[in-house]
Amino acid sequence: MGSRQSALYEQDSPQSLGPRDFSPSENDVVQVRFVLLNFLPRELVDIIIDEAEYWCRACIGERNEKLKILACPYNQHDARLCYLLTQPIPGNDNLEERRPRKVRKVVFNTKSHDQGWGGPPTEELEEYGPYHGSFTWFEAGIVRFIDESAEPVGIHTLIADPQVLENFMVGPSPRRWFVYCNRTADYNTARHATIWSLCDEDRTNDENVARGRMGKGREFLSHLEPGDRIALLGRAMFPQWTNHIVGASIDIVYSL
Repeated sequence: MGSRQSALYEQDSPQSLGPRDFSPSENDVVQVRFVLLNFLPRELVDIIIDEAEYWCRACIGERNEKLKILACPYNQHDARLCYLLTQPIPGNDNLEERRPRKVRKVVFNTKSHDQGWGGPPTEELEEYGPYHGSFTWFEAGIVRFIDESAEPVGIHTLIADPQVLENFMVGPSPRRWFVYCNRTADYNTARHATIWSLCDEDRTNDENVARGRMGKGREFLSHLEPGDRIALLGRAMFPQWTNHIVGASIDIVYSL
């Protein structure tokens, strides 16, 4: 369910939209860095800030609209739709007191459920867990325009047509990374926070290419560049499987 950390929150939990602990502003980081540079060399200051994870956090995309992705109408009963396309990842301003921005973590906060019936027998779910045999899930992609000021298609077109979106995705094939799947045959809305970090240990092999690159959050982060956008794709496969999306947001945690 994610390469580093994926958490399921109860429907009424105050953390259900994803835990946002204190994060310093860019100005906070610059000021702390300036104070430390009065006493320590730059290289040591960088190490201290990174070891303390004194990094900024920003929400770069959020959507709170219900969307139902039904597998049946699509070719081979395999549905893929872009639910959320973020703003571009901030670039660098080359100020001397800052390092170039570097994305350290990506946090996917989602609210969703499947059609609420079907799937494997109850005894299998009890043995292998509530996500066993799920055929509704989420993937992430990196969307990159060579020239952001001259986008060849509009944002609404990208969201509406996954085949067009695929043309602007970058990374190794398949250019999609598995985020998590819904609980199987459960109509209750579940809220997940999936965190990918540069500290993750990626899996060496893809278990299921059809679901995107699994267990490779660090690889995803290593391909991100300033100006890139992150796409969150909802998936449903096989007749009658339905991915009900209620809302989602994407945060980045980055160093200066």
